[in-house]
Amino acid sequence: MSPPRASRRGALPALAAALGIALLVAAVYLPSPRNGFVNWDDRAMIHENPGIHDLSWGSLVWMFTTDYMSAYQPLGWLAYASIRRLQGLDPKGFHLASLATHAAGAGVLFLVGLRLFGPGRCSWLGAAIAALLFGLHPLQVEAVAWATGLADLLGTLFFLLAFLLYLEASDHEGRGRLSWVGFSLASFAVSGLCRWKGVCLPVVLAAVSLWPLQRFGKAGRRTWAELGAFAALAAAVVGANVYAKVRGAGYGLDLRLAEAGSAAMLYAWKTIWPFDLIPLSELCAGGGASAWLPLGLATLVTAGLLAKRRAWPEALAVWLCYLAAVAPPFALKGPGPVFAQDLHAYLACSAFYLAAGAALSRGLSSIGSTGRTALLAMAAVVLAGLAVRTSRQLKVWKDSISLWTHTLAVDEASHPGRTNLAAALLKKDRYGEAVLHLREQLRRHPDDGVARFNLEQIVKQLGPVKPDLVHYHNNLGADLFQLGRPEDAAYHFTKALALDPRSADTHQNLAGALLELGRLDQAGRHYERCLALTRPSP
Repeated sequence: MSPPRASRRGALPALAAALGIALLVAAVYLPSPRNGFVNWDDRAMIHENPGIHDLSWGSLVWMFTTDYMSAYQPLGWLAYASIRRLQGLDPKGFHLASLATHAAGAGVLFLVGLRLFGPGRCSWLGAAIAALLFGLHPLQVEAVAWATGLADLLGTLFFLLAFLLYLEASDHEGRGRLSWVGFSLASFAVSGLCRWKGVCLPVVLAAVSLWPLQRFGKAGRRTWAELGAFAALAAAVVGANVYAKVRGAGYGLDLRLAEAGSAAMLYAWKTIWPFDLIPLSELCAGGGASAWLPLGLATLVTAGLLAKRRAWPEALAVWLCYLAAVAPPFALKGPGPVFAQDLHAYLACSAFYLAAGAALSRGLSSIGSTGRTALLAMAAVVLAGLAVRTSRQLKVWKDSISLWTHTLAVDEASHPGRTNLAAALLKKDRYGEAVLHLREQLRRHPDDGVARFNLEQIVKQLGPVKPDLVHYHNNLGADLFQLGRPEDAAYHFTKALALDPRSADTHQNLAGALLELGRLDQAGRHYERCLALTRPSP
């Protein structure tokens, strides 16, 4: 049975609730406009992009015909160009646009949840939880805090609008339904022109048409025709991107499948355990049999849900929608290794958030008032915890140094992390620290031409640079402390003091880190040592 028709009288409260959710999400992300650009695609996509300097006719033609940066996203380029036209290259404008788009997406997801879960107070609560999970989960931070992610945010927003409009069409027949389906198709087209990752929409609509809309009965032929129109549009979007993304050779489809399986399981795990999130995690590093284990696990999950499809149709629908959303970034990737990015999970994990909201809605409707209170309290605690983690993750994206320092703290073997951190340190004239990272990069990857070139340039310009290990550990500790990692910070402050026990600044920094860790006695001793070193001689 399809969800009951939403009353017109209930539309205004629903919109008000959606607005409230959007404002709450925006409040959590309010620090993000203070962040800067980072040296990971922001320069190429925004600073040095030849086509977004203005909104001239020539620029518009470029946007709709280019495959710049291996992407066909004309409306994404138009968004960047419009922001640049309004306020120049100040990162604040790009971050504000991302914040507003993400908050709006959370509001639309709430309305989608209402349409899927049906009327009633429990459904409202379930839809609100789903929307807040979407808005506040730390896995979403990369897409919002990274200026380059704006195109993905816009694509997801119009994807959700297309989904909502199709659900609205389920309340209508004849020309009325045709109009709503047309609006949905138009929104889907806009989504594809912003960014191509929403091409999974036909699969999502087929899943909800099967359950809960149950439209493959008397209206089956009409439903197939509608889905065919969405599939044709998705094929056009894919076709526009294939040439841009799959022009090389040397990386087989078999390994692409293994990478997609690894990413699917990784994002599912990060949804449950959103800690130590970094921008780039290499998938299937080194190949071998172990690279296929995640794909095997994903296959087992799929087979199990297919076997239980009559008992758990909702779970099967959610899982298939998730896989359909995860697959495109890996299917449309050119040659070379692929890295997992939280950005790719932004839309895909919406399936899990809606599933959690549906489960909560069903649970609330089947238990007494005491149980409802306890369940809602648990949900509130989880959401509060996610909001705190999101606030901390936003600090990671403050600038390039904080981003890659955090990356190396989580994964010291990260190739792009060390390369990009060295580049960021060079830009800040922190040559000694940059040299240390470049040498370490060459030790791990002797064939890294970029690291070798940068090191040679430093020597050519400045002569042999003697790395200052004291400043290296002290500065690294300070960066880690700002990122909310006092344990790691204390480790590096201790290393700095081992090299220079008379550094008052390092004693003070270590005392602050120990105080944050609750080690009051140790912190006090280092504060006393700092005062002794800075006290004027009698």
